[in-house]
This record gives sequence, C-alpha cells and structure tokens, in this order.
Amino acid sequence: MMGSKLILAGDIGGTKTRLGIFTSSRGNVASVREATYASREYGSLEEIIEEFLGHGVRVDAACFGVAGPVVDGAASPTNLTWQMKTAQLKRKLPTGSVELINDLVANAYGLQALE
Repeated sequence: MMGSKLILAGDIGGTKTRLGIFTSSRGNVASVREATYASREYGSLEEIIEEFLGHGVRVDAACFGVAGPVVDGAASPTNLTWQMKTAQLKRKLPTGSVELINDLVANAYGLQALE
C-alpha cells in the first residue's frame, strides 16, 4: 500500500507478551497480525520479536509498553529477569524509531484513539 507504514507494537508483562503489526496510512490504523507469548518461556523480548516477525519483515517504527518503570530508554519488566534497552532493540529492528514506555502511559495514549 503506497504511503503506508508498518508499526510493531507490544504489551510486555511478566506473564504474557502481546505483539501486533499494524499498518498506518493517512491517519487510519489497521491490524495486520497479532500474537500472544508466555513471557517466561523466552530469555528476552528480542527472542519473541524474532519468532513473531520471522525473517525479512521490516517495520518502520516500534513501541513497547512495559510493566514497570522505563528510565532513559531502559526497563526491567516486573516479574521478569529481562533487561530491555532501546539501543538493543534498534539493532534488532533496523528502524530509527523504537520506544519503550510504561504500560500505563501506553494505555493513556490508546484512550485517545477510542471513539
């Protein structure tokens, strides 16, 4: 689709990690694919992303809501041993736009999109 962008979004929690790919074009957002993973069965978010995206899928931007504090682009999700950093995620997802935000902040942004 000309002018559309692929966005990877995630909700990262100690029990489950939900990922989705969405297209965004002219203010319209549509779900392409979504999946849920048992977080503790993986050693990192990067492992889940690799399984979800497979090889050859390139996203234009990514944002992950994390259960727990996010400070200076780094987070340790509540009830997980993972260390997450935007710099590491940018290497995994070669896109200039990768963000980690607190999951409550992510919910607040989502409320703006509701009708």
